Amino acid sequence: MTVGLLRQCAALGIKTVTLPIPNELGGVTAEIGSYAMGNRKTKHPAEVKALLAYLLSEECQSSSAFADKDMFPVRRGCLKKCMEAQYQFSVYDASHEKIGQEDIENRKEMYGDNLTDAQLDQLETICDKINAAQYHTIWYRALQLDQSEDDGNLLSETMVQYWNDEITLDELVDRLTPRLKLYLDE
Repeated sequence: MTVGLLRQCAALGIKTVTLPIPNELGGVTAEIGSYAMGNRKTKHPAEVKALLAYLLSEECQSSSAFADKDMFPVRRGCLKKCMEAQYQFSVYDASHEKIGQEDIENRKEMYGDNLTDAQLDQLETICDKINAAQYHTIWYRALQLDQSEDDGNLLSETMVQYWNDEITLDELVDRLTPRLKLYLDE
């Protein structure tokens, strides 16, 4: 399911109904593509706690950070503000800096109309039925750790080279370790 498709249908006047595909437990499985955690042995526990608290705060969860990525906020009551924020604030910035009317119109043309209250209620109802989660690893969507020499995704290209026996395991590790340092350190 893509919020972008729902937005485009709304812009064209097409009425939609969103229904979940039930899992074997009779509920809905959430795809978790963005998550945060802190190692209990971190040297900066106060900073980790503050970051996690901010990420779960109403301010962050209501921001546009999720709106372009087909992700929903986990905090109840923030979905409508989050979806509306796409037209109100900078896409990747929760600082609440206003953008101009021309940018808002360009964004509406690109993304479609805001979701109606009925559509948001459908999505919230689906979210209330979540009883399982599928956590994606950094490999799932080929996290872009850096650009390759031909502007491709370094992680994806390096993994394919390894799978095709074009590079050794040691070469794979040597190329990716510096870019995965943050993950490996924590």
